[in-house]
Amino acid sequence: MRASHQVAVLALARDVALGNRIVPADLSVVDISVSRGLSPVPADAAKRVVGETARVALVAGTLLVPNDLGSRNGRTAGGVVVGIALKPGQLPANGVAPGDVVDVIATATPGLATVGGVDVGSTASGIATGGTGVIAQHVDVAGVSLPSATSSDTTVVSVVVPPSLVLQVANASAAGQAAIALVRGGS
Repeated sequence: MRASHQVAVLALARDVALGNRIVPADLSVVDISVSRGLSPVPADAAKRVVGETARVALVAGTLLVPNDLGSRNGRTAGGVVVGIALKPGQLPANGVAPGDVVDVIATATPGLATVGGVDVGSTASGIATGGTGVIAQHVDVAGVSLPSATSSDTTVVSVVVPPSLVLQVANASAAGQAAIALVRGGS
């Protein structure tokens, strides 16, 4: 079969980790013959794509499709992506992966109602009391950064939380008083 109509589309010039922003050097332009069912991002959309976040790990040499992209400013489907620094024992032994659903838990000393000056003992749903308990229920894992051999034993898990809970989750993480519990694994 011969390609009769070539279209310029965007491809990945290099790998882009989940959650990272797209920069011009990440993109290349390729000419392809588009088939039914294939919806790559057109090359003329490059300026719009730069600054978007990767919703999945992007692999060099693959075509970029709209579902690969998140939105600007770290917001995803009405939520905000927040990183939680976790030590062993603050997350499941087998870890978590993008697409998993977790609960974010405040592990403050019982009786304390604040972490970093912010009340973590009460949420909009009233789940947590006394400074410990669930801060954010059933939130999506957007990314995981595992510890390296040369760094600490800290794993950073990025979760998508409602804007009203960003400060509580960030403060609990900064105080070392956050944990996550796996609710269900992703597909």
